[in-house]
Amino acid sequence: MSALLRSGRIFTMILVFVCVAQAQVPRIISYQGVLTDTLGRPKPDGNYNFTFQLFGAPTGGSALWTEAKPLVLKGGLFATMLGDLSAFPDSVRFDKAYLLEVQLGSE
Repeated sequence: MSALLRSGRIFTMILVFVCVAQAQVPRIISYQGVLTDTLGRPKPDGNYNFTFQLFGAPTGGSALWTEAKPLVLKGGLFATMLGDLSAFPDSVRFDKAYLLEVQLGSE
């Protein structure tokens, strides 16, 4: 096999890998927060049910995306990956600002 042919195959394999890698950009957001009571004290450690909703405007309209999940709270801190259970719809392009609502249980 000539060196030119071998170089061409390697280049083609790299090109295919780059195209595939670009097509698989994850649409997941890392999110962390601190959960406190009305006096600013951290909520007790434990498991809590959270609901996250994304809105396009500060008032009115329905949620563009919703995800509910249980999370562990430690010292008031929690961390999650938004979009790992409920994928963001293609209509949410992240080319503008959105509002994120975080709800704890039924509060």
